[in-house]
Amino acid sequence: YAFRNSEFNGSFNCPNLTSVGDNAFLYSVFTGEFNCPNLQEVGNSAFESSSFNGTFNCPDLTTVGQHAFRNSNFTGDFNCPNLQTVENYAFRTSQFTGDFNCPNVTLVGNNAFRNSQFNGVFNCPNLTSVGFQAFFYSVFNGNFNCPNLQTVDYNAFYYSQFNGEFNCPNLQEVGTNAFYSSEFTGKFDCQELQ
Repeated sequence: YAFRNSEFNGSFNCPNLTSVGDNAFLYSVFTGEFNCPNLQEVGNSAFESSSFNGTFNCPDLTTVGQHAFRNSNFTGDFNCPNLQTVENYAFRTSQFTGDFNCPNVTLVGNNAFRNSQFNGVFNCPNLTSVGFQAFFYSVFNGNFNCPNLQTVDYNAFYYSQFNGEFNCPNLQEVGTNAFYSSEFTGKFDCQELQ
């Protein structure tokens, strides 16, 4: 709880910070850019219910704990090019006004983005697997770009809405009710799906 319920009105720059512990910035507000170029690990609930009004840049971030950004709001882009795994509940009920750019994410855990809204592009070109209820009741107003996605677990996109393109040409395995009552207003590209 080191900075719980804190407000940062300028840019947050911590070039030597490598780890953020559990609950460290719970209920905090960041009105400027968030730049931690050497941050590698974000603990459980570290930024839960926080707001980021500038771009979130953490190029070395590889691990995000459970509930790490749950119920958070991002009005700028979320750029974490080395993030590999999004743990269970990590971004549940979060809102993204900018793009979500994590090109090295390969796994999205259970309930990771449940009830979330994406107004920008969701860009995870190396994502291969989406867990149970990962995007349950979510809204995508921008394109969903995951060209290497192969497996979608059951209820993964249950009651979700896609207003942009759904680009997953290598999707092969879809679990029970994975897209139950979902709505697609843009192109649905899943060429390998049988």
